[in-house]
Amino acid sequence: MKTRLTAVGLIMILGCMIGKYNTDGQNSSCTEQFFAMDTFMSLTAYGRSCKEAVREAKEEVQRLDVLLSTGNDSSEVARMNETGRGNVSEDTLTILRKAQEIFEETDGAFDFTIYPLM
Repeated sequence: MKTRLTAVGLIMILGCMIGKYNTDGQNSSCTEQFFAMDTFMSLTAYGRSCKEAVREAKEEVQRLDVLLSTGNDSSEVARMNETGRGNVSEDTLTILRKAQEIFEETDGAFDFTIYPLM
């Protein structure tokens, strides 16, 4: 069975990355907007290290986009969708497992294989 993967778990990953930076009572914020994973994104972090947090989060989104993009024929997901099998990185495998877990917890309401119908 072929499965098509969307960017499952991205919000959790970014939240963990941005959350590791201590605000130390600072009120500064940094925002960067960009296009990745077929969507417009806006990342905002607060505190003394906000620029570093946003930069690292954006880099992580772009790294995952290379692995997961269905629009990039050389991505792990695109190759898996084409052949129905293949070796994937630990990151892709973790996201696939989490997507399956959420699918089961929601009794199928969250279906990461729906991408072709969208």
